[in-house]
Amino acid sequence: MIMIKHHTFKIALFVTVLSLLLTGCGQKSEGSDPKAQKMEGTEQGDKIPEQLIKLEASIEKIIKDLNGPAVETQQEKGDEGGKKEEKGSDTESSSGESGSSGEASDTKSSSDEESEDSDKSKTGEEDTKKDNGQKKEGEKKEGGQDKQPLDSIFPTINNLHYQWNGYMPMAVKKGANNVLVDNFSKALNNLTGTALENNSAKTLLAANSLYRHVPDLYSLYKTSVSPEIKRIRYYIRNAMLCSISSDWQTVQKDMASLKSSWALYKNTLDKEQQSDSNMLDFSISELDKVIQEKSGALISIKGKIALSNVEALEKAVNKKANSEAGQGSSQ
Repeated sequence: MIMIKHHTFKIALFVTVLSLLLTGCGQKSEGSDPKAQKMEGTEQGDKIPEQLIKLEASIEKIIKDLNGPAVETQQEKGDEGGKKEEKGSDTESSSGESGSSGEASDTKSSSDEESEDSDKSKTGEEDTKKDNGQKKEGEKKEGGQDKQPLDSIFPTINNLHYQWNGYMPMAVKKGANNVLVDNFSKALNNLTGTALENNSAKTLLAANSLYRHVPDLYSLYKTSVSPEIKRIRYYIRNAMLCSISSDWQTVQKDMASLKSSWALYKNTLDKEQQSDSNMLDFSISELDKVIQEKSGALISIKGKIALSNVEALEKAVNKKANSEAGQGSSQ
């Protein structure tokens, strides 16, 4: 009888222990949720904020408005896409009009095309003059004003100050040190003061000096796309701009930094980007050759080709990263 009771006690004890173990496993599983939430939060935090993208877009807009070597940004692509959609809807609505209206529209379109071709021709002529080195720093009109007025960039510069004020706390929270924050602020103030001098060449240099800190801001975020490609863009552009004022010492320093940065970055690329990587590699080599020759016209041409290849490579890397992110989320 005592043996039976002892055996029954052992069974009850075993059931109790088993129940506690099962409960413990359930609690452990629940305890892993905060970790999962933390990982999810990290992914959200490492997404490049819209405020930083807009900052970069504003700097590129200033360079573009001054006829400098600018690149197309993500924000500009979105804006152009919206304009194309609006244009498409306008075309569809106009197609339902009467035949006479259609003829009038066709006449107007052909007139617009002629005007457009004329504008393109003028633009082409201006680019040719620029590439031939005929546009010199500080070209003057009567009264001592720059040929290219700077009034158009002041709204963008003003907006940049507000954008930076809104983004700065986010950068500090993400780990930006005082040196980075101060350097960006000083560069922005310098751009504003330089623009007031109404000298486009100096303002372009000041705008690119501000862009110099953009890769460092992108480096605050852990993403699959390295911001080093933006640093490569900065060095190419700065070499181009400094060659205009014949500051060959700075040009040589920029090229040395460019080669070093590119050597590190290209080793991180996959085979899928090999074609784009080779094109950029060759264009950097070509740019270096014409810089040694101090040929202003060729530096402008080769520099633009190198910047175009940087943009193509950046698109390819971003496309692959977005594709992989999409596959990961679908799983």
